[in-house]
Amino acid sequence: MGAVVAPQPTQVMQQKTIYCVDENRGKDANKWFHPKFCTQEEDLTADNRQDPEEIVFAMQMPHYGLAMSRWFQYMLTLIILHSDHHDSNAIRGDSLLSLDIRVAYSNDDNNGDTKARKNWTKLFSAVEHRPLSCLVHQYDIDEDDDEQHIPEYDCEPLHLFQLGSLPHKYYLLNLRIPTRHQVTGEGVNRNIGRVRELDFVSITQTGGFTKVWLALKCCLFAILIIPTVWYWRRIHILARKPSLMEKSIFVLSLSMLVVNLPLELVSTFFDADWMLVFTDIRQGSFYAVLFSFWVIFIGEHLMDQANRDRLANYKWELGSIITVCTALLGFELAERGVQISRPTATVWENPSFAMSLLILGSTAAVLYFGLLLHLVYKVFRSISFKGRFSLPEERANHFRRIITRFKIVMLLSIATALLTVIFFFLEQTLAGMMEEWFHFDVQIASGFFTGVYGLWNIYIVVLLSLYAPSHKHKPQQGDQHELDSLNNSADSEQNSQMLLLTQEKSRAD
Repeated sequence: MGAVVAPQPTQVMQQKTIYCVDENRGKDANKWFHPKFCTQEEDLTADNRQDPEEIVFAMQMPHYGLAMSRWFQYMLTLIILHSDHHDSNAIRGDSLLSLDIRVAYSNDDNNGDTKARKNWTKLFSAVEHRPLSCLVHQYDIDEDDDEQHIPEYDCEPLHLFQLGSLPHKYYLLNLRIPTRHQVTGEGVNRNIGRVRELDFVSITQTGGFTKVWLALKCCLFAILIIPTVWYWRRIHILARKPSLMEKSIFVLSLSMLVVNLPLELVSTFFDADWMLVFTDIRQGSFYAVLFSFWVIFIGEHLMDQANRDRLANYKWELGSIITVCTALLGFELAERGVQISRPTATVWENPSFAMSLLILGSTAAVLYFGLLLHLVYKVFRSISFKGRFSLPEERANHFRRIITRFKIVMLLSIATALLTVIFFFLEQTLAGMMEEWFHFDVQIASGFFTGVYGLWNIYIVVLLSLYAPSHKHKPQQGDQHELDSLNNSADSEQNSQMLLLTQEKSRAD
């Protein structure tokens, strides 16, 4: 559905900024410079160039003749610095680029006349400092070429700002590279080379993909309600308390329903700049519940462990999950959470803090998967050990059904997670193969997002179907009690066989 119906998930627009001249040097805070209605400077590298304090890099978003839409959901912007190398002003490892950023918006269409002036309203302003990471691009010297090439810097893109929603049609950027700090008056931007131009890059979600995505969420939300309610009724009519695994499956289904809730529709009617943070938090909550369910699901089939139906038995696994979620939540709030009030903020303003959170989360994630694999090993070892002893035919058949169901869910979990990872890494490769070999116009990226999203919904439905308490059994029975009963039977049979072997050995002696 996503590959055939939806367009690409995101669109990237790259524009070159226009150099406007401000003779007042920013003293008029209410004046906005539009690329089409300002006095322009043609070449910043000319000998008779303007004072850097008088240069304003101006850019309208989106391109002329287009307008932003609420369906675009968000806008992430980057800038790429193009600078010439000079020994007296060379970019060093500790060089900082200071930016005076001002952004305005307008909803004035001017009857479709793109050359008419618009009424601009200030959205925000900020002064930010970005560390530069640049390499000198050396030209190959040709003896027959008389033209002199000045070495240039190849710089990595720099984060400019991010908007969590796009309630306005047009946005205007006015950017300055000052030479003096506004408060202290100290010199800034001294080791940034000789600025030649700035490229502006904006990334938004396409409106067509948003519509397909929300339509899919609406359908899956309505569909998943049915098995969730059915599963809850099956648990509710039990005469016993539901087991820990039954509770975890129900909570997992509820968390998937929260993810399916098409709350993004709110941003198409109102200014919801908090939507990105909320979406990331509810997706993170689903992953936390999913990882907790995997631990409980595997642990409940560990037959050698007594009192399995308690969360305290999984304190190390759950502790690692909480650590990962806390680190990622701190990273999210330091990035997109702060951007709600300060769009130019980025967590990498403090690299040590950002790296500490990532290292902490990665370490806890590795610990979790190590403990999870250890649990899987113990379960299969226990199943293999118990399978050596004979049981009554009815109990043996029931034991095999439980183990078969466990293996099916294990294979389904591994396949779903593995397909997600494989599609993530092969997304671009698959797109190139389809276009080059089969000449088939499909959107692999859109298909990846919608396909994986639907796959996890199918996974939840299968869990609800396989582990719903059966109405054919007696009310007091359940998977936990069945496993305990089978475990006790196997232990009794094991003890009887060991006793028989001991008696035969005594008679032989």
